[in-house]
Amino acid sequence: MVLGSWQCCLRMSGGGFTSLETYLTALAIIMSTMVITLVLMLISLGLWLICVTAYVRSFMQIDVDAEQPIDRQATVALQDLAVREVTNRKVYLARFWVYVTLFLLPSLAVLMISGGVEYLANLPQTAVVSIKLPSWLDLILIVATCVCTVLLTQLSLVAMAVCSISKREPFAAAKQSLELSLRWFVPGFFLTVLILLMNVVIASPQVVWQLLHHENLFAVKAEVVPMLLENFWQGITIIILLTFSGAPICQMLKGRIE
Repeated sequence: MVLGSWQCCLRMSGGGFTSLETYLTALAIIMSTMVITLVLMLISLGLWLICVTAYVRSFMQIDVDAEQPIDRQATVALQDLAVREVTNRKVYLARFWVYVTLFLLPSLAVLMISGGVEYLANLPQTAVVSIKLPSWLDLILIVATCVCTVLLTQLSLVAMAVCSISKREPFAAAKQSLELSLRWFVPGFFLTVLILLMNVVIASPQVVWQLLHHENLFAVKAEVVPMLLENFWQGITIIILLTFSGAPICQMLKGRIE
């Protein structure tokens, strides 16, 4: 199913569909694949979220002294305790992230619209659906996409730190995440930019070249093996990168979360 979806994307990006009916059929295959992927991703995301929240909770509770070495046994014990405590807060975390998602919706809507328009604008003129944008509007959409990506990531990282140790009710904790993001907007914004750059350079270095030649940003690879190897590398590296990406934000917020 994934390979079929990939073939559809390849033909769509190359303008290979000449009728609207065939185009809509391909789009339906892609959308169904995305739905199944989303369901599986949500299941795995829940497990990953508990583990990362436990890691962040232990990180926020560890007092680091530059003159004293870190006690490995005490750290492991604290992490084990954090896993047990976070596991007992599953309902709390679910409610918290629902509220945070509501705060993320405006930026997410702008990101999806700007990204969708950019995708259509970069399709070949032979494609069934294709639009042509003036250069100034193209630049605005690219900037909007990048800024919204940073804002979404920044609030998500702050929210991760807040939900790990906050004693407030879910809505109040989610509101505090937004308040802290705004209060520490400038340092948080630049930290998030550096975090995203690190993730992109290590996990997806080809994206740097694609951003410099953004007409290829939405191009679909014609060979399946490089595509699978790229996705495998991203999957392996992102597990490690995402875990440590929140550390700078957590360090900045230590002692400031109620």
